[in-house]
This record gives sequence, C-alpha cells and structure tokens, in this order.
Amino acid sequence: MRTFSALFAAATLALTANAAVIQTGEVTAPVLECVSAIANIEKVLDLVDLNVSLLNIVDVNINLGNLDTGLAKADATCGKITDVVSDVEAAAVLKAVKPTVSKATTLIGGVLEKKDSLLSGLLGSIQSSAISGIISKTESLTTTLLHITPTSYLSTAQGLVKKVTTTYETTKEGLDL
Repeated sequence: MRTFSALFAAATLALTANAAVIQTGEVTAPVLECVSAIANIEKVLDLVDLNVSLLNIVDVNINLGNLDTGLAKADATCGKITDVVSDVEAAAVLKAVKPTVSKATTLIGGVLEKKDSLLSGLLGSIQSSAISGIISKTESLTTTLLHITPTSYLSTAQGLVKKVTTTYETTKEGLDL
C-alpha cells in the first residue's frame, strides 16, 4: 500500500515542490496552488511510509484514504490550469517532482517486503480497494500534468511517468492486484 501511495505521488508527477524552490514572481498562483496540493501528497506519503515500517495497519488504511483524497484534490487544483505552463514553472515543478518519484519507487520495496503483514484479512481487501482508487486518481493527475507541460520539458515528465508506471506494474504483480 505504501508503494501505491508513493507511486501515486510520483505518478502525479508529484509536484511536491517546496515554495522555496519556486521564485513566486515567475510562477503564477494557479501553478503554486497545484504544487502545494502535490506537496501535501508527499506529506501523506511520509506518513504511509512511517506506518508501513511500523506495521501500523489501521493508520496505513487511514492514510491511504487521505492519499486518495489528496490525489483527487491535486487533480482538481492542477486541472484549473488550462494552458501550458512556462518553462520556469515547468522547471520548478519537475525539480520538486524528481525526489518524490524516487521516494515512491523506494517505498515499493518496503511494501512488498511486508505485504503478508499489511494485506491480511479484511484490512487487506480495504487496502486493495484503496490502492486501486489511488492508481486511478494518479493516472488522472498524470494526464492533467502532462497536458500543461511545455514541449521542452515533456520528455523529462514522460520519463518520470514511465518510472511510476513501471513501479505500479511491479507493485501490482507483487501484491497480486
């Protein structure tokens, strides 16, 4: 489950940018809001990571729900951007996204190692359902983000998406989803 959370954050092109990374004079308010919404996803991923490492299954479930909500919010917020963003905005977003993608792929290993403990009984079916929802919302957010990415940054963004997609496939196979 942590894997899915991480993947979603990553797939979202996890624009988990810090406001410090972005010079606000060169980045529009809608892009800052989008980045902020995605940064919140990273915070939830940190909680999922902690709870997975502690095998705190109840909190993992709660945070998967929070992740699902955060992804939907980020998709709606980023979806308000109707035009392709500037190169400066794209660079700032991608600079913040890269570490999130790395975090997401690392989380997968932890989830797969502990899958028997995490996916047992009723909680396992809840988690599987949550993970499926997270995957769907991540794909939607990814589409939204690619739509606003300028051509000059598209190949970098697509590379991050490919990394997340590969991670999702590994996770699906490892968790028998």
